[in-house]
Amino acid sequence: MTALYDFTGETCEFYGRTLRQIRALKDLPMHSVEVGDVGGWIEKEDNLPQASLAWIFPRMKVCGYSTVRGGVMHGGEMHGGEMWGGVMHGGEMWGGVMHGGEMWGGVMRGGVMHGGEMHGGEMWGGVMWGGVMHGGVMRKDAIFIAGLRWLVFINDGEMTIGCQHRTLEKWWKASDAAINKMDCDALDFWRANKAMLQSLCAATARDSGLCAGLAIDALATA
Repeated sequence: MTALYDFTGETCEFYGRTLRQIRALKDLPMHSVEVGDVGGWIEKEDNLPQASLAWIFPRMKVCGYSTVRGGVMHGGEMHGGEMWGGVMHGGEMWGGVMHGGEMWGGVMRGGVMHGGEMHGGEMWGGVMWGGVMHGGVMRKDAIFIAGLRWLVFINDGEMTIGCQHRTLEKWWKASDAAINKMDCDALDFWRANKAMLQSLCAATARDSGLCAGLAIDALATA
C-alpha cells in the first residue's frame, strides 16, 4: 500500500512542539491533491495515519492527541479530538469528534459535529446536525428546526434564524421595526412563530443550558 505522505524536511515550532511539513505521495482527486503537493504540519504520524484518505493543507497544524482519519483541512489548529469527515477552514479543535459539517471559526472542545456550520463560539458537548453557530457556548445538543420559511438553530442562550444571529434576550426584545428590516417576510414569520419559539426555549431551559437534546421537524409536528 502506497503511503499517503512523507516529510519535506521543513519544521516549525508550535506551542512548544516541533511540527513537520508533509508532502503527498499519491493523488487524492477528492481533495484536488496531486503527488508532490506540499501539505500542512503534523507532530507525528499518529496525527494523520498513512492509511487515511484525509488531507491537511499548508495553513493547517495538527498536534497532540489529534487524529485525522477523514475530511479535509484548509486552515485552523487541531490540538485534540478526532476528525472523520467534514471540512475545517479555521478555528481551533481541542476535543470532540467531527464527522461532517464545516468549521470556519470558534473553538471545539467536545461534542460531536455531523453537519451545519460553526463560525464562532465554543462547543463543549452535545451533537450538532445542522444549522449555523456564530457564538455562545454549546454544552448540550442544539435544537434544529426545519420546515419553516427559514432554518432555526437554537443553542444555549443563542438563536439563529436564517442568516440572522442574536442572543435569545435580544430576539425577545426586538421591535417589529427591527424584525421588519431583516427581510420582507421576516415580520410575518416572527408573528407566526415567536410564541412557539419562546415556549420551546422555556420548556427546554435553553437560557440556562440545562436542556436535553432535541431535534424538531416543524412540518412533521404541524
